[in-house]
Amino acid sequence: RPALQRVDSWGRENSLTFSPSKSVAVLFTNKCQEQAKTVHYNLRMGSGTVPWATGVKYLGVYLDSKLSFIPHIRQRIRSAKQALIGHRALAYKHWGPLPRLTKWLWTGVVRPALTYAAPIWAKVTKRLSIQKELRKLNRLGALALGPMRRQTPTASLEVIMHLPPLDLYIQEQALNALVRLRRNFSPTWQGLGSGASRRQTLPGTWLQLEKAWTNMAVPDWPLDTINKVPNLNKRFHLDKESFKHGEPTWFPIQCFTD
Repeated sequence: RPALQRVDSWGRENSLTFSPSKSVAVLFTNKCQEQAKTVHYNLRMGSGTVPWATGVKYLGVYLDSKLSFIPHIRQRIRSAKQALIGHRALAYKHWGPLPRLTKWLWTGVVRPALTYAAPIWAKVTKRLSIQKELRKLNRLGALALGPMRRQTPTASLEVIMHLPPLDLYIQEQALNALVRLRRNFSPTWQGLGSGASRRQTLPGTWLQLEKAWTNMAVPDWPLDTINKVPNLNKRFHLDKESFKHGEPTWFPIQCFTD
């Protein structure tokens, strides 16, 4: 509650209004008893009340209260199936888009949307139930590439179409992100908390990726990096008067490109 009061006060000082009806509160914990206690607390922000929820969507990733990411991957699988089924309605055995265009739709549009933010939730692909759902989705994507016999094994379709199993592909994308970001990744937790949470070296998913990367024994070649140079002398300021009538009160903005 004190945190919400500070946020509300900061918003009033900066002419911002937060909408309680568009906000939710989530208690991230594995303890069911702690989750049950949230119904007894009313979080007020301004003149409204912030409702409690079991999860929230942030930057395209659904964060459930236990951070299991199972609801997120299942929702992504449903969206991918809807996209593939919608495409199959436009094609048939003897007419429709070319197979190479259909494969591009799967590998260039549907699959990237499925693997978005894979480094965060890649650990969920270790579950057998999720692997089964991903195997069905990959089969659906392979059958959409052209006329196939329905009795063809999924593994054979993956080999013929050069489609790796989705659980392995997601882990590959997560490892690729680890290679790019591991040099800029903080080895310790920088957020709230103390004690054991401060001493924890890496989050669970990243710790698993680090172990997988170490077991692969890949040479740690240097990567291109860009040094961060903070610019503290910003030559601009906020013209609050222009918000009243929608036009700047001084000279217009000039942009130059090469």
